[in-house]
Amino acid sequence: MWVLTPTVSETRLSSFGTMQKEGWLSGVYFLADALRTAIVAIHQLPQIPETLWLRLLGRGNLQSQAIIELQTIKSSIPKSNPGISLQLARKLESKSRIRSR
Repeated sequence: MWVLTPTVSETRLSSFGTMQKEGWLSGVYFLADALRTAIVAIHQLPQIPETLWLRLLGRGNLQSQAIIELQTIKSSIPKSNPGISLQLARKLESKSRIRSR
Protein backbone atom coordinates (compact mmCIF):
# COMPACT_ATOMS: atom_id res chain seq x y z
CA MET A 1 0.00 0.00 0.00
CA TRP A 2 1.23 3.51 -0.77
CA VAL A 3 0.39 6.30 1.65
CA LEU A 4 0.74 9.71 0.01
CA THR A 5 1.10 12.74 2.26
CA PRO A 6 1.88 16.33 1.29
CA THR A 7 4.07 16.74 4.40
CA VAL A 8 5.23 14.60 7.30
CA SER A 9 7.64 15.30 10.14
CA GLU A 10 10.73 13.27 10.95
CA THR A 11 9.16 12.63 14.38
CA ARG A 12 6.08 11.09 12.77
CA LEU A 13 8.15 8.97 10.38
CA SER A 14 10.27 7.80 13.29
CA SER A 15 7.17 6.88 15.31
CA PHE A 16 6.15 4.50 12.51
CA GLY A 17 9.61 2.94 12.42
CA THR A 18 10.09 3.83 8.78
CA MET A 19 13.29 3.25 6.85
CA GLN A 20 14.62 4.40 3.51
CA LYS A 21 15.74 1.73 1.07
CA GLU A 22 18.66 1.88 -1.29
CA GLY A 23 17.69 2.61 -4.86
CA TRP A 24 14.55 4.58 -3.94
CA LEU A 25 14.10 8.33 -4.23
CA SER A 26 14.34 10.58 -1.20
CA GLY A 27 10.89 11.05 0.32
CA VAL A 28 9.93 7.35 0.12
CA TYR A 29 9.87 5.60 3.49
CA PHE A 30 9.08 1.93 4.07
CA LEU A 31 7.37 0.35 7.05
CA ALA A 32 8.14 -3.20 8.20
CA ASP A 33 8.27 -5.69 5.30
CA ALA A 34 5.29 -7.65 6.64
CA LEU A 35 3.08 -4.54 6.28
CA ARG A 36 4.01 -4.08 2.61
CA THR A 37 3.46 -0.34 3.00
CA ALA A 38 5.40 2.78 2.11
CA ILE A 39 4.87 6.45 2.93
CA VAL A 40 5.60 9.00 0.22
CA ALA A 41 6.45 12.40 1.71
CA ILE A 42 5.61 14.54 -1.32
CA HIS A 43 7.48 17.61 -0.02
CA GLN A 44 10.70 15.57 0.12
CA LEU A 45 10.55 14.19 -3.43
CA PRO A 46 13.21 15.44 -5.83
CA GLN A 47 11.96 17.93 -8.41
CA ILE A 48 12.41 15.72 -11.45
CA PRO A 49 9.97 14.93 -14.27
CA GLU A 50 9.26 11.46 -12.85
CA THR A 51 7.75 12.96 -9.66
CA LEU A 52 5.66 15.68 -11.33
CA TRP A 53 2.28 13.98 -10.95
CA LEU A 54 2.89 13.32 -7.26
CA ARG A 55 4.14 16.86 -6.65
CA LEU A 56 0.85 18.17 -8.07
CA LEU A 57 -0.69 16.67 -4.91
CA GLY A 58 1.65 18.73 -2.72
CA ARG A 59 0.99 22.07 -1.05
CA GLY A 60 1.92 25.70 -1.53
CA ASN A 61 5.03 26.53 -3.54
CA LEU A 62 5.76 22.88 -4.29
CA GLN A 63 2.37 22.47 -5.96
CA SER A 64 2.64 25.84 -7.72
CA GLN A 65 6.01 24.86 -9.20
CA ALA A 66 4.57 21.53 -10.37
CA ILE A 67 1.70 23.37 -12.09
CA ILE A 68 4.20 25.58 -13.90
CA GLU A 69 6.15 22.48 -14.99
CA LEU A 70 2.94 20.88 -16.26
CA GLN A 71 2.09 23.98 -18.28
CA THR A 72 5.61 23.99 -19.75
CA ILE A 73 5.31 20.34 -20.75
CA LYS A 74 1.91 20.99 -22.27
CA SER A 75 3.24 23.80 -24.43
CA SER A 76 6.26 21.77 -25.57
CA ILE A 77 4.23 18.77 -26.81
CA PRO A 78 2.17 19.96 -29.79
CA LYS A 79 0.15 16.77 -30.34
CA SER A 80 -0.77 16.06 -26.74
CA ASN A 81 -4.32 16.25 -25.48
CA PRO A 82 -4.26 19.80 -24.15
CA GLY A 83 -7.75 19.56 -22.66
CA ILE A 84 -6.84 17.14 -19.90
CA SER A 85 -3.62 18.90 -18.87
CA LEU A 86 -5.20 22.34 -19.02
CA GLN A 87 -8.24 21.28 -16.99
CA LEU A 88 -6.03 19.71 -14.34
CA ALA A 89 -3.72 22.72 -14.20
CA ARG A 90 -6.62 25.18 -13.88
CA LYS A 91 -8.31 23.12 -11.19
CA LEU A 92 -5.11 22.86 -9.16
CA GLU A 93 -4.31 26.52 -9.70
CA SER A 94 -7.74 27.64 -8.43
CA LYS A 95 -7.47 25.25 -5.49
CA SER A 96 -4.08 26.77 -4.70
CA ARG A 97 -5.55 30.30 -4.77
CA ILE A 98 -8.35 29.31 -2.38
CA ARG A 99 -5.83 27.88 0.10
CA SER A 100 -3.69 31.02 0.07
CA ARG A 101 -6.58 33.32 1.09
